Parts: sequence; C-alpha cells; structure tokens
Amino acid sequence: MSAFGAFLKNDTFKGFLHTWWEGLKQNRGMRAELRRARSPLDVLVSRAYQRNFLPGLLRESGIRLVEDEMESLALPVGILAHVCKLDKRTIPEALAAMQAEKPGTGGRSMVDLRMQRLLAITDRDELYTACIRLVRFMDDTVNLTSLTESGFWWTEDTRKRWALAYYVAPEQRPAKGDKK
Repeated sequence: MSAFGAFLKNDTFKGFLHTWWEGLKQNRGMRAELRRARSPLDVLVSRAYQRNFLPGLLRESGIRLVEDEMESLALPVGILAHVCKLDKRTIPEALAAMQAEKPGTGGRSMVDLRMQRLLAITDRDELYTACIRLVRFMDDTVNLTSLTESGFWWTEDTRKRWALAYYVAPEQRPAKGDKK
C-alpha cells in the first residue's frame, strides 16, 4: 500500500489527468455536470466523477484510490471543469505576474486582497468556491499540476508555499530543499 496521495507525483496519473481534462472539451455533458457542482461533495457523488473519472483512472493508469483520496481529489477535479487553457506557471506565480503587470497605486491591489483571502481559507467548501472564482479571474487559465496538488493538499504547508511563491521576489526565494 502506498502513502496517501503518492499517486499525485506519478507521471502516469499526470498523463491521465491531462487526457481526461482534454476529453472534457468533447464530453460537454460531463463537463456541465461538474461545472454545476457547488461543493467537493457534489463532485464526489456525481456520475461524471464516479462513473467516468475514477474508473478511467483505474483503467488507464492502474491507480486505485482509497476513500479519503477520492474525497480529496474531488475538489480539484471539479475545479478543472472550469479551466479552458493551461499555464506552465504555478497559480501563485501566475498571480504574481498579474500583479507585476498591473502595479498598485500605493494601496493593496485586488490581486493582493484575493490572495490574502485565499490563503486564509481552511474550509474545503469555501476553498472550492474561491478557486472557481480564481480560475475565472485568471481568464480560465491555470497550471493543471499546481491546481490538482494544491487542491488535494490544501494545508498550512500548501498555503505557505503559495505565499512564498506570490509575495517573495524570485531571486529571494530559497532553493528547493533549503530549510533556511
């Protein structure tokens, strides 16, 4: 038995997720069902998730999720139905770039306020709604891996990584693996 959430780093999973997301363009009924979901629980109990995503994941990549993994993965899967284009940058990096393009006029910008509110969220239902709004704010364009991993693992460590990626200038960030 592998560690909880270990499949997220699996290249086979990432390939399946990308193929599945691309398939949403053709399967508009499934996409619409996921877009109507108002919470991760709505996604979890949807036909699109239970009868398409999860069986496809097992069939295409051999990954069988435990119940808690299914529940945690429902959040990013539901949000992915709102994504139209993919970005190479992580979500906080993309938001930081948006902030740099539209510098504030002395006060905090809307991007700063949005990021602060997002980083304060601990409730998964609230996170689901906030992330859908964030996807819209970002012109329906996000990084598939960043969204999936962050939505799955929305913890204090995830919020800390997002804050560092957003607020700290790239040249000031610690190198990966540094604990300083």
